[in-house]
Amino acid sequence: MVEDINKDFKNTEMLSVTLNNVDTELQENREKIKILNENNKALSLKVDTLSKNIDNKNKEIKELKSDNKHLQEMNYFISSSLFLLLNTIKVL
Repeated sequence: MVEDINKDFKNTEMLSVTLNNVDTELQENREKIKILNENNKALSLKVDTLSKNIDNKNKEIKELKSDNKHLQEMNYFISSSLFLLLNTIKVL
């Protein structure tokens, strides 16, 4: 009977140690999850900021392409006008 009680006590002690280890691990995991959630929020903010920057840069590129096209048209017009002017001068 005493041996059974000792055996039960040892089993209870082992179970208690195991439960304490699980509790400690659970607390550590909760802290890790908290840190990971904070990091995730920070990364989400960075992604949002970078997405806005990309949108702004795309808008700027579109405007620059439009300006470039306009300048090319002006260049063509001026070149054509100068060509006609020079030909007119040669004829005179």
